[in-house]
Amino acid sequence: MFSALSNLFKRETLKGFSDLEKTADVHCHILSGVDDGFQSLQDSIDALKRYQELGYKKVYLTPHMNLDSFAGNNETMLKERYARFMDAIPSDLNLDIRLAAEYMVNEDLDLDREFLTFADRTVLIEMSYYFESPNIKDVIYNLSLDGYNLVLAHPERYMFYHRKISKIEELVNLGCRLQLNILSLTPYYSQGTIAMAQELLKSGMYSFIGNDLHTLKQLDGIEKVSFKADLLPHIQKLYDNNLTLFD
Repeated sequence: MFSALSNLFKRETLKGFSDLEKTADVHCHILSGVDDGFQSLQDSIDALKRYQELGYKKVYLTPHMNLDSFAGNNETMLKERYARFMDAIPSDLNLDIRLAAEYMVNEDLDLDREFLTFADRTVLIEMSYYFESPNIKDVIYNLSLDGYNLVLAHPERYMFYHRKISKIEELVNLGCRLQLNILSLTPYYSQGTIAMAQELLKSGMYSFIGNDLHTLKQLDGIEKVSFKADLLPHIQKLYDNNLTLFD
């Protein structure tokens, strides 16, 4: 009897992906054949169809911009691929699909360029998962001076920040906002990632949330995401904030 009541209590204190109103995704690698994300056009279309079924209305495609791994990617090429991609989208797919990019902050990042951005000149940036980019603060500062707004993707996944939330606070104090990966709330990455994500979420330091979707299999996992009920309003607020990047 006690075991049954205990399991019931646990179920009642958990919420899941289906409890969220999914307004928009601002981080995914659905644009096919340009990075380590989707390779098949049909898989990309299938993913977007599933997004629509899940309630999404708006999506930013954010392919990697990283000379180390994707040397052929640049703004002109990605705009051309995006245009061809949009021409192939079925007419019954009623999503607002836009193009931005996820820029790797390293010494090769050229700041004198026309970045692919969200609304209001907002740039999505990332770092290596293993070491902090030595120029991260300079990039945030200099791009801010140029009129850009910065969003750092998945800070909870950077191992060098685990248990060092003050380091992330320094970036936030420079004006950089933070984007949570929804799978970071699950064992998909690591226990350290879960702990960091929950800490940042409860502290109110995140501004946005993204799927960081690379494959259909990942989407299967996202649909099964569960989390403690007290996190639900925090996560929903991030989905609501996502809409501001489409203004």
